[in-house]
Amino acid sequence: VEFLQPAFASPLRKTSFNAATFNLVATIVGGGVLSLPLAFAKAGIVLGTFMMVFSAWITEFGLYMLCSCARRTGARSYNEIVRHAFGAPAEILMTVTLWFFLSGVLVA
Repeated sequence: VEFLQPAFASPLRKTSFNAATFNLVATIVGGGVLSLPLAFAKAGIVLGTFMMVFSAWITEFGLYMLCSCARRTGARSYNEIVRHAFGAPAEILMTVTLWFFLSGVLVA
């Protein structure tokens, strides 16, 4: 189990700012390059732009709520936030749900 979830201070969890930035940008750009042209072709420029701005706003608000919950509870991960807010059974349900969702993304 330690291999699957090393402690937060473990040297196995360390990364550089440049590596983290590269991974984040590659993820964002990769998805956008594949999906945005089709989305704009189907929705049109006005509705597509509105939906993109609305999605950005919803994402920013969700991240604000996650950070706020983490600060108030002292949680250091998404799993800990869920456990503090809803209990251990919800943490297990969230982990299983994310596993299925991400497995689906991998094969899509």
